[in-house]
Amino acid sequence: MQKLICITFILAMSGLAGCAADPKERAAEADAAFKEERLNILQNYQKCVEQAKGDEKMLKSCEHYLKAIDSMK
Repeated sequence: MQKLICITFILAMSGLAGCAADPKERAAEADAAFKEERLNILQNYQKCVEQAKGDEKMLKSCEHYLKAIDSMK
């Protein structure tokens, strides 16, 4: 009976270890998500500038997108 419990425990632990994501894979996923968010902010900035059509007040309101991108460096 103890052997069965030990074998079950070992199999369960090896299964859990196999489920853990590789640190390199997690880092790559985080980097991709970071780049995607940065791209989304940049696209929002471009839309804001296009909608401003040269209006200084509206262009000024678009600056928060640039500040967000700068803070991500």
